[in-house]
Amino acid sequence: MVPGRIAPGRAGQFDGLRAWAVLGVFATHYLMNHQDWWVVRLDTGYLGVRLFFVLSGFLITGILLRLKSRIAARQLTVGRALKVFYLRRWLRLSPIYYLTILFGAFYLAPVREHLWAFLLYVQNHLFIAHPETYRSTVAHLWTLAVEEQFYLVWPLFLFLCPRRWLAGAVASVAVLGFVVGSSLSIATMDSSAIALLAVTNLATLGAGALVAVLGSLEYGDERLARRLSRVGMMVGPPLLLLGIAVPELHLDRRLMAPLRESGSALTFAWAVGRLCAGVPAGLRWALLSRPLRYVGTISYGIYLFHLPLIDLLGHDVYPWLGTTPPDGWRRLVIYGSCAIGLASLSWWLIESRINRLKDRLLVP
Repeated sequence: MVPGRIAPGRAGQFDGLRAWAVLGVFATHYLMNHQDWWVVRLDTGYLGVRLFFVLSGFLITGILLRLKSRIAARQLTVGRALKVFYLRRWLRLSPIYYLTILFGAFYLAPVREHLWAFLLYVQNHLFIAHPETYRSTVAHLWTLAVEEQFYLVWPLFLFLCPRRWLAGAVASVAVLGFVVGSSLSIATMDSSAIALLAVTNLATLGAGALVAVLGSLEYGDERLARRLSRVGMMVGPPLLLLGIAVPELHLDRRLMAPLRESGSALTFAWAVGRLCAGVPAGLRWALLSRPLRYVGTISYGIYLFHLPLIDLLGHDVYPWLGTTPPDGWRRLVIYGSCAIGLASLSWWLIESRINRLKDRLLVP
């Protein structure tokens, strides 16, 4: 078993991982008014987003490496590969994103006032320049801006990088993200602003990408993949736990971001690489159960819709019904169920149909 090399057949365990990531985001956003230790310190929303980034870096890089192989075999030109990749990504992500922005233009003040930023996927920089907009129910859209900015440059980077330099170049990108983020954090820059920059998120996106490169049949290195997997398993979780426990250990708070970022990147990269070969028997229920895999399949819609629902339900629907919006676990269950229901509708009416269309028309 080579970490990062996906076994034949559909890798449904990654849908399970997406489900746990989006449920972690639910817990933070829907329980944000509570000050329980695990909500504040564990910050499952932070962990969910980092898992999304590692998984995204891994899966997107795997797609691009297959295109790179076809370019090397002269079956595709670089231009054709880029065109297909960008169109497929746009069709997968943008239709329901822009529907969400259209809704926001009418009902959500930050979107209405700064529509251009959301249309161009640069809302992460908007949130840095105008922190008040980051305290709204569209704050979660910063992650989509970071991913789109990553997708913009990553294909060309991989296609043009010589084969012999590929693993080292990808590792350097991940290290660059960590170094820039750590340096800014130690320099006491605002931690929220640091997290919103695309370059600082290269630590997790790059870690996932490195797993894909090292596990690749054509571009990988089996021995190095196994060594780095062991490092991730042994070093990642302790670093992550140490970062979470910084306040309790009375350490300098500027260490929290570097410890959590490096710990989550290593831990989730190891987990993704390990799960490529299959799911251990003891975890099958947690990753391969049908409900979890379905939640993972529609997780993009869930993520898009879940935070604006706080405005829609809490400020409009419940007052119209003459009742008080729920709080705590009741809000988590009710709002979460609404987000899953809305995402299911989106998947059935829009996303699955567009997916079938792009798979028919945009074959590399």
